[in-house]
Amino acid sequence: MRRAVALVGAMVLPATVMGDVRCPTGSAFGSIAYSESTGKTGKASNYCVRSSADRKAVADCGKKDCQVEVWLDNNCGALAAGKGAWAYAVGDEKDDVEALAVQQCIAKVASPKSPEVAPDSGAAPPDDKTLAAGKTSKTAKKGKRAKPKPAEKPCKVVASMCSRSGE
Repeated sequence: MRRAVALVGAMVLPATVMGDVRCPTGSAFGSIAYSESTGKTGKASNYCVRSSADRKAVADCGKKDCQVEVWLDNNCGALAAGKGAWAYAVGDEKDDVEALAVQQCIAKVASPKSPEVAPDSGAAPPDDKTLAAGKTSKTAKKGKRAKPKPAEKPCKVVASMCSRSGE
């Protein structure tokens, strides 16, 4: 009877030790941590135990306010951020979850809780002295049109990954 107990105890030990290593088969947990104050992210994939993936992602992020925002279990996830908002998506395909995370982030940026931001034309308005003196810019004197700056995207993917056993 004592041998059976000792044998069972020995079989439990490897499972406990494997908690902090990557998992070759079965569930493959992953985590994405995010710091709202700095925008830093941390990732961990293919862990046998979710809490181990969480610890690794937070450590990888490296900031005091890092929190795990995305949990994975044999799937993909993405986190998008920008202009005071962030969102995430989880699913089977990395490209799909990246697009969805950006779409959800943009919706948060445009929500009534967020101030509306007028698109930037890329040119500063003339000051009163310039208007009064009838001055024109150097670009206008040469007969060229000022090139508008490309519009900045309100949200972008800051972290994405897949966590699947065997990958």
